[in-house]
Parts: sequence; C-alpha cells; structure tokens
Amino acid sequence: METAADCYRHALQCDQLAKFALSDADRDVTLAAAVNWRKLAGSAEEAETTAKLEYDLVDQDWSQS
Repeated sequence: METAADCYRHALQCDQLAKFALSDADRDVTLAAAVNWRKLAGSAEEAETTAKLEYDLVDQDWSQS
C-alpha cells in the first residue's frame, strides 16, 4: 500500500506534469489524476492513523499484563 506521503508526492508530480501538457485534454487528465492521488492520500492517512491507534491499544494492553 502506498503511504500518504507517497500519494502526496504522486499528486505533486501530476501537478508538475500538467504544466507541460501539450493539450487541454492532457492537462485535465493529469490534474484529475492529482485530485485522485490526494483523495487516496486522505484514505491512506486515515488507515495509518487507525493502524497506529490499534497498535497503541494492543501495546498498552500488552504492557499492562
């Protein structure tokens, strides 16, 4: 799975590529890809947060035993 940081990096690359698009259609597709990478980054952030919370809970339970 891509990390949130990876997804944001891909989005930035798409934004940069869009500046060099040879047509409006190419630019629009590349910018749409950037939007999708940012959405995926948000989902990855949620997954990373959930995983950390679950890990912390398990670690807390384990250390109290």
